[in-house]
Amino acid sequence: MEQDAGQKAHRKFSAPAALGMDLPRANDPQQGARLVRAFLRITDPRVRLAIVHMVEKMESAPADC
Repeated sequence: MEQDAGQKAHRKFSAPAALGMDLPRANDPQQGARLVRAFLRITDPRVRLAIVHMVEKMESAPADC
């Protein structure tokens, strides 16, 4: 059931829109710290789970995407 909730919540996000960052800023440590702090402020477990799944999918995607 938790996985199903995460999948439903995941549909609301698209990677670029959810992260709201462009590639040059992706390597900025301050931007990374802001993203971590924003993630920690999220209280809805479904949204947090959806973000974790999105990041895991991005991590396992081929580099040429």
